Amino acid sequence: MNWNLTEYNAWVKLVNKNGSAIVKLGDGGHLNSIYANQEFSLGQMITILYAVTTITGQPVFKSMDGGAPANFSPMICKNTALDGRWYVTGDPVHGACALLQPALDKGQQIYAVKLKPQFWQDVNGKQDANGFKHGVADARILEIVFGGKFRGHGVQVFNGRAKIELKVSVR
Repeated sequence: MNWNLTEYNAWVKLVNKNGSAIVKLGDGGHLNSIYANQEFSLGQMITILYAVTTITGQPVFKSMDGGAPANFSPMICKNTALDGRWYVTGDPVHGACALLQPALDKGQQIYAVKLKPQFWQDVNGKQDANGFKHGVADARILEIVFGGKFRGHGVQVFNGRAKIELKVSVR
């Protein structure tokens, strides 16, 4: 995949390497999301192999909204204007998202979710099987969103610099 930064990032560097996204955050840097063009089919699995590592200092991740630990999860949508957004169902702390701080310097981790209606909710937090089926058919963007309680509201790193490497497959 060819990854891109959205416009809502600061002190962040993105490198594409062999299909992986390598994101480096400076001290105080703000990471909101990255995206790639992708088509989807119902029933596919989105798998994210990720590693969070220290570059310098003792990095601490904080969510921008303060409502939950810093995390990330996939989001699918129709276009870069974010029309037709679908997020993984559930609480960001209890399985719907991958937590960043516990993964720091722990090696490669895995996050996976199927493109099935029972695992996804719309931007308003509602599950709708028919709406999701249409959403998958229309989706052309895979976005990895970073946040806390509210996905996509961003995360910051303090007390050092950190790197997040993501290798994403959709099969």
